Amino acid sequence: MKIANLLGRGVEYCGVTKCIIEMNKYKNCDNYYIEMKKWGRNAFNKKQFILLKDYNKLNEYDWVFIQSIPPKIKNKDDKNLEEWNKLLNTIETKVAFFNHDHNIISIKRNLGLIETCEKADIIFTLCKENDFVKFINQHNKNFINKLEVFEPMFNFDKKNWKQYEEKNIQLIHWVGRTTTWKRFEDFFLFHNKFNNWTLIMEGLEKSIAFCRVKKFKEIYNDTTLEKNKENIILDKSKINIFGPYKNVELLEKIKSEGFGCQISALKKKYINRNYEYSHCELINSGVVCIFNVEWFKHCIHRKQQIPFTEIKNSGIIWFDKNKVDECVKEIKKVANNKELYNQYRENAFKLWKEHGEAEIIYNNIISTLKSRLCKECDEIKNGDYCDCDD
Repeated sequence: MKIANLLGRGVEYCGVTKCIIEMNKYKNCDNYYIEMKKWGRNAFNKKQFILLKDYNKLNEYDWVFIQSIPPKIKNKDDKNLEEWNKLLNTIETKVAFFNHDHNIISIKRNLGLIETCEKADIIFTLCKENDFVKFINQHNKNFINKLEVFEPMFNFDKKNWKQYEEKNIQLIHWVGRTTTWKRFEDFFLFHNKFNNWTLIMEGLEKSIAFCRVKKFKEIYNDTTLEKNKENIILDKSKINIFGPYKNVELLEKIKSEGFGCQISALKKKYINRNYEYSHCELINSGVVCIFNVEWFKHCIHRKQQIPFTEIKNSGIIWFDKNKVDECVKEIKKVANNKELYNQYRENAFKLWKEHGEAEIIYNNIISTLKSRLCKECDEIKNGDYCDCDD
């Protein structure tokens, strides 16, 4: 099956782009983008992406996977929507639209959403109870017949793992952004809980939301504006905060550290089996991971069919802001025992590989596409019917 991935916007480093990169690692596809906006978070290798100039090129493929659609841009919406509709009308092959957005605010920032849903033969979303499904259902009840669920895919391996003795075990590294659902404020609850440990937060850009960080100014060491991060002296009496990072450089550092912390939390309606790439990247880096119980009490493990938090010996240390001391106690216990540390990360790696391995997710997508095709007429079935049923 010959597949083209399509970004309806400029290439930036985000979850959508990461999805395509991980898909390419497992099964090579051709990746195209439409440059309607320049992006700030673009510091990564774009060699896997091709600027699409001839829209007819997409008709050389069995399927076009639309992974993102154009953003709304002041004074340019009419022109950009016209161009996007021109592209959609050019496509004659089969189309699958992948919606990666969680929140209605993000969804409403997009352009041509309904037009893309109308064009798509199949619509993939992360959860059938989310804002996206509610939004499109208000516009066209028939879209529900096109809906399928997918999850992020990741290629897990241990090539970056370091031995216990090579690590700075007494270091906890929080990764995220200055946005509320990343729960950056909760990490400050760790202050003064670890004697002579190093605590780092990385990714806190100086946006409007940074005012919520400033209220903790007495307990953090602000290095967000420092350009040379290598020469920064970390303060073990405070939480050291850093600004935006380059993904490759961050993961190179984390593999030599003890613990990775990602304590994002979303409402149940956004989750199902969904998770973030930063969860996967920390697991893959060979650190022991601290994840939020609020997220994973709703996330159902693919193989075991129960929430992650109910799985015994998961290898994950669960963060609960109402039980911080219990979390701290477990972190210290694991840090002080080489055998236990290795057992935790091995268990977590196995659990996540069973849940989100690229081979599993990709093959599920392909199986879904094939199951939607009527064997008699090679047409797409919407729900349980096709034209052959008439």
